[in-house]
Amino acid sequence: SALVSVLTVPVIVIAYPPRITAGPSPVTYTSQGVAVELPCLTIATPRATVTWEAPDLTQLRVMGQPRIYGN
Repeated sequence: SALVSVLTVPVIVIAYPPRITAGPSPVTYTSQGVAVELPCLTIATPRATVTWEAPDLTQLRVMGQPRIYGN
């Protein structure tokens, strides 16, 4: 017969829903092919993932490496 051991421990999950603390203006205009900067600061645990969509709901591409600050 097999020996089975059970250990029960309390677990505390620390998580905070994402909160946008700063972002771009509600409307940003640019010409096709011209780079635009869309700043966004968030507070979240775990770290929030930020994506941008055009009015037709297509996801915008990130050119180069996005800059991520903080933890």
